Amino acid sequence: MANSDSTKYAADQNRESYADDAKARRVLLVDENGNVVDAASHAETTAYAASLVGSAASASCIEIRGFNSGAAQWIQVHDAAALPADTAVPISTFYAQSNNNFFISYPNGKDFAVGIVVCNSSTGPTKTIGGADCWFEVDYI
Repeated sequence: MANSDSTKYAADQNRESYADDAKARRVLLVDENGNVVDAASHAETTAYAASLVGSAASASCIEIRGFNSGAAQWIQVHDAAALPADTAVPISTFYAQSNNNFFISYPNGKDFAVGIVVCNSSTGPTKTIGGADCWFEVDYI
């Protein structure tokens, strides 16, 4: 499946992800024999942003990654169909260093009942939205 022009960006025993070219990315779920069993959806920002609705419906998140171009801050993941109000409590949160990439992987998928929303925040435990200084990408099925 992969060739010399493909970049593998995440994998585990039953899931493989490839960036096939600069315009299109896809995540292929494969079984132990290498047969494709499902293809994941991909959402990303088109410019620096403070948030991204990865999926506005129930989904299983495989991976979130991005780049923080601003000061060090928290990245939060919410089970919501739209950006929640400030003070909302995230499902997951992790710290992104200034001018650095960030990444969280759920190799077996993490289920979200309502949707997948990722945002930056100046606080970890509750949402306090930051500036439009992050690039976000979400892969989900």
